[in-house]
Amino acid sequence: APGKSVKALADFDRQGVRFYSDVWMMNDRRYLPRVWWRGEGDYDFVTFDALVKGLLDATPEGFVFPRIKLDPPESWIAAHPEEMFAGTVRPESAAWRTLYRRMLRDMVAHVESAPYADRIAGYHLGALHCGEWVFHGGDYQLSLPSDLAARRIRSREITRNVAEAVVDAARFLRELTHGRKLIGSFFGYVSYAHEDLFTVLESKTVDFFAAPPHYREIREIGHSGRSQAYYQASYRLHGSVYYEESDFRTFLSDPTCSFAPATRMRPLGESLALMRRSIGKCLAGGWENWWFLLGGNATFSHPDMLATVRTGVEEQRRSLHTAWTPADVAVFTSPNEFATSVGAPDLDLRTALKVKMQTETLPSCGVTFDSYVLEDIADPRLPEYSVYFFPNAFTLTPALKAAIERRTNGPGKTAIFIRKGEIVPDAAALREKFRAAGAHVWLDSGDILAAGRGYLMIHAASDGEKTIRLPNACDVREIFGAASDRRNASAITETLRKGETRVYRLR
Repeated sequence: APGKSVKALADFDRQGVRFYSDVWMMNDRRYLPRVWWRGEGDYDFVTFDALVKGLLDATPEGFVFPRIKLDPPESWIAAHPEEMFAGTVRPESAAWRTLYRRMLRDMVAHVESAPYADRIAGYHLGALHCGEWVFHGGDYQLSLPSDLAARRIRSREITRNVAEAVVDAARFLRELTHGRKLIGSFFGYVSYAHEDLFTVLESKTVDFFAAPPHYREIREIGHSGRSQAYYQASYRLHGSVYYEESDFRTFLSDPTCSFAPATRMRPLGESLALMRRSIGKCLAGGWENWWFLLGGNATFSHPDMLATVRTGVEEQRRSLHTAWTPADVAVFTSPNEFATSVGAPDLDLRTALKVKMQTETLPSCGVTFDSYVLEDIADPRLPEYSVYFFPNAFTLTPALKAAIERRTNGPGKTAIFIRKGEIVPDAAALREKFRAAGAHVWLDSGDILAAGRGYLMIHAASDGEKTIRLPNACDVREIFGAASDRRNASAITETLRKGETRVYRLR
């Protein structure tokens, strides 16, 4: 309901956070007070302005980039059943594109004439399931042909249509705002609707991308917390910013919170460790935190949690002008080889590559890595690496094959492939491959590691003593005060419990 986010914004504003988002529902009757797009050319801008005012009043120095959902109003859906597919609008629908273009034109005209125009930093465009450009899994599966070959053809067609819809909406909104507003999107998930990420990247229409974590054990303590998007280095290469949506079960400081508290409650100490894991990954990787709140601010309003947010804000500001340098290993994966495996006989192998490789094996193998979409191997802007890792380059065009050969041939360079049908290496085996290829191995204990830009994060996957070997001697400070400072250290040794997190600033 309107106003639910106001307290959260005020809390985060006091910690120095200045950018906020809010989901502005349009056709979901469960959120009736937020539905301001009522039909074709029919808007409730009184409700719209009330939503904006509530947010901006709570953060006097803040900026908002609302999630604008392009899903058509219910009246339009009722009049155009032929435009629906898998429980939502067809991404290729020309009628839908005409509809949302009119809405965007009218909305931007309203915002730009409003007194708050300069405080709308941009727009986060969403559509389909949850505004994340994906389809509801069950509806999608039932809508595909049963024949495997036909299913793959249809899946690729849908994927292409989704990418084209993202580009069309973003490009049109960029024209309307004359390039003065930031345009964002959820995109790049390991999903059957996001295979064609490269098309969206090449379009240069999206300024920031975002993704939530995997909603499985991957986000729990002792695990990597890796998001559903694996291509953070590609976003950077193409000039976009990545936001990691930190949506995990947290301590509930308000026990009266109405949303399923039993499914989200956890001890305060574990919640702080998860928050620090997110902050450490973002500092090391050079991307941004998106603190995802539900139920007002029952999830983050404890003073210790807000103090953790403040430390993250201070460190991110400190690091704004810190140069990014490439990791030791460049990982190139093909979304096509993942997503079109729906129903394929080799699904288990590809699932292992798709999820386990990116969420377990790579984060716990003790080396630093940058993750790209496969097509970026041919980009002349790509930095030079000593190790190039191709976990699923099963089918290559002649052009891509030539690009790989050009990039990886030469002194001091090693290319590592996992062939189709080959046993997927575990973290220990992959660590030894990388070590033999010349990558610096920071630690051998199988814990979650992120390092870069003068920051180092370790999240313990098990109890015990951890020894981190630094590539150079340096001064070390744990940013949350959980360990004493070290001077001119070449290694860090600490005894940690499973789930504990340390984030070090290295100078």
